[in-house]
Amino acid sequence: MDRLAPKPQHYNRTMLNNIGQKRGVGVEYSERTTGPPRQPIWTSVVYLNRHEYGRGTASTKFKARELAAEKALALIARGY
Repeated sequence: MDRLAPKPQHYNRTMLNNIGQKRGVGVEYSERTTGPPRQPIWTSVVYLNRHEYGRGTASTKFKARELAAEKALALIARGY
């Protein structure tokens, strides 16, 4: 992949799911919203084998999941 090309929208979640499948690790997400209905703030938590690995907060569920997956990938890269 070209280093300057933008990442696909699901890049972090796809990478995390691929790692989970290769290692036989379950990947699960949980979400909650806060704030007014017209401007919700989403918080997503990603769990690997029921252990929290990442948490993301954004204006959409999609972005919150991507951020949580990105943080989980960073932990995995550091050897956790």
